[in-house]
Amino acid sequence: MNFIAKTMFAVLATVTALIASAYDASNPRSHIGNPALDSSLLSAECQKYVDDVGEKAVTDFGLGILEGAGGLFGYGAEDDSEEPPPNPLYPAPMEKGALYFGGTDWGRFIPETLVLNDGVRPDVAVITQNALADDNYMAVIRERYGKRYAISSEGELTDAFREFVEGVQSGRIDARDAVEIKDGRVTVTGALAVMKINEILAKKLFEKNKGQHAMYVEESYPIEWMYDYMTPHGLVMKLNAEKSGAVSDEEVRDNDEFWDWMTKRLLSDPQFAKRRAERWRRTADGKLDPDHRMGVRAFAKLRLTHAKLYARQAKNPIAFARAIRQAIAIDPQDKETSINYAAFLKVNKLDAVRDDFLDHHGDVLGLSKDHFADELSIPTELEQNIVMPGDQVGSPFDSDEVYDDDFARAVFAALSKEGGDNPTVTCDLSALSELVHNRRDELMAYLARHPGWWLHEDQGRLCATRRWRNKGVWNHPLHGYYSGNATQHDRVQNSDASQATPHYQTRTTIGFPFSPFGRDGSANHKPVSIARADVSKGSLQSFQSSERFGDKDFCVEVFEESSARERRITNAVLVFLKDEFLSLTNLPPDAVVRGADGFTLRNGMQPGIYNLTLRINPGEPGLVYLKAFEATKGSRLSKGRLKEASNERIGWSNDPEEKFLYENEFTIYEGDWGKPYAARIEVWFRPDSGQPERKLMERVCKIEGWMR
Repeated sequence: MNFIAKTMFAVLATVTALIASAYDASNPRSHIGNPALDSSLLSAECQKYVDDVGEKAVTDFGLGILEGAGGLFGYGAEDDSEEPPPNPLYPAPMEKGALYFGGTDWGRFIPETLVLNDGVRPDVAVITQNALADDNYMAVIRERYGKRYAISSEGELTDAFREFVEGVQSGRIDARDAVEIKDGRVTVTGALAVMKINEILAKKLFEKNKGQHAMYVEESYPIEWMYDYMTPHGLVMKLNAEKSGAVSDEEVRDNDEFWDWMTKRLLSDPQFAKRRAERWRRTADGKLDPDHRMGVRAFAKLRLTHAKLYARQAKNPIAFARAIRQAIAIDPQDKETSINYAAFLKVNKLDAVRDDFLDHHGDVLGLSKDHFADELSIPTELEQNIVMPGDQVGSPFDSDEVYDDDFARAVFAALSKEGGDNPTVTCDLSALSELVHNRRDELMAYLARHPGWWLHEDQGRLCATRRWRNKGVWNHPLHGYYSGNATQHDRVQNSDASQATPHYQTRTTIGFPFSPFGRDGSANHKPVSIARADVSKGSLQSFQSSERFGDKDFCVEVFEESSARERRITNAVLVFLKDEFLSLTNLPPDAVVRGADGFTLRNGMQPGIYNLTLRINPGEPGLVYLKAFEATKGSRLSKGRLKEASNERIGWSNDPEEKFLYENEFTIYEGDWGKPYAARIEVWFRPDSGQPERKLMERVCKIEGWMR
């Protein structure tokens, strides 16, 4: 914490060493009328923001936060051709004497520069919630604001530290790896621990000031208690004195109309648009440049915070989808926004948001409509027997309670144990090696018959990816990654987040001979070995690794992201595979079922993405894949992509009553959301014998196209 404190204080000193600028109080943007905001008017910190995305976006950010709609538009001081905000009174300026929490560098330094040096709203206090646990920073804040606001004392930092440690020890706060007690001395390490202490101090500061001052926040790390008090306020959030309840329809409308206007304004700014279109730039040592495109990211994060508020508090799927798609439109490369969107779509049906979203925001948000289905309709004669996609089975974010196969149970049993710091992995794949080199046909037949293995060709390479069984149904997510996150999906499933599955992500694949999914990675460990995993820092305070075991003929790859450096999942998977390949007789009971052919189509994470489960028997070894056609005119759908995406080698026998699993996810690219049409899905088979390919079955299904 001493290093963090010194760093924070040094950054603060840089920002406060500025030259005051002229300011016309009648127009908060009057000093922006000059050709540029040069280094004589901005700190070095803020000047680099101007260099990144331009003067207009930077001043929009700062003045929009402090002065609301008037600061953004300047009431006519700008070019007369500019479109005014839809409501000139929304968002309103901050109240006199407001207290503002600025979390990110942009959210803190730009308003702070305007307040302290440019004379814009000197009555507003700008404090960062990220440094409340820093005694040096708080000494400056007490000196600056102590006469006007109730600022935390030095003793309160000690109290917050004690409260944090007690919360971790009791299990109320999930940050076990951040606290170490040795010889009676308590040590707290890591950014997560500091932010948890900041969270406690922010609540104390809020409680002491909420009755006397209006309060606002720009989020960096999410502070959970704040969501109960938040309402949207243009670029940022207002913290109400009492818990706010659900966001009202009027508040949603005002905020959404404002962001419609703001999104158009940003995307029409040439400098901002230029940065938005660029890929992330890297430094000489290969790391992402932290200063490049950060303005684009900053605006997207503002809108993402509104989306998260809608999802958590208002339970408003239409508002959530609109907000998060606007965040994606502002910065299509932002990973955090995409993860939140994917998680939401996994646990909510999109039907409720689709029509409103497309009608009002499709063009603004850059969705690609191809109008393929504009003139298509489903003929009456097809409606009676048409296959309607069912609900999605599950999600890669599901908790351990819904998975019911032995492999998944082994993963969750490993996660249930507290992780340590030793990343050693122990591997014995001698049984698999023997099968690969001496009994390959027997191994391939087993993998094809076993519903827990998706045996497929990826860019001409044969590979097997592990499936999990979700509520009795075998299915795999995109590229085979299974994930869980106590801060997202599991919070919905379980109100007691401390009891939810900790964050993890994992995938197990076998390549013959290389790693699948377009990579050329060969094994970096022998089939029988004890090795130290190459562990790096992942997301959400986790650690990740991708270890590969094998030789020139096969490669087992286990990806793991989890909360400790110890490779609990990797070791559990290797033990499971060791036992599995000792005997190829332990097929699950549902590996083979008897009866008629089965065809089950389910919706995927978005319209146009589908999961198809079949129970069939081709009678000989070979490859199953799909073709798709528009049902009325015969137009080929997803040509050039569908075969590659949908292929699988499945089990077979001479008994036609025995049926084997085919399960895959595929995308239909033709058409738009909200415009269903009839498609003929054909199931084809390519025999290993070299005989002509043949069609096994077909069904006419009601589908929609996926929108880019």
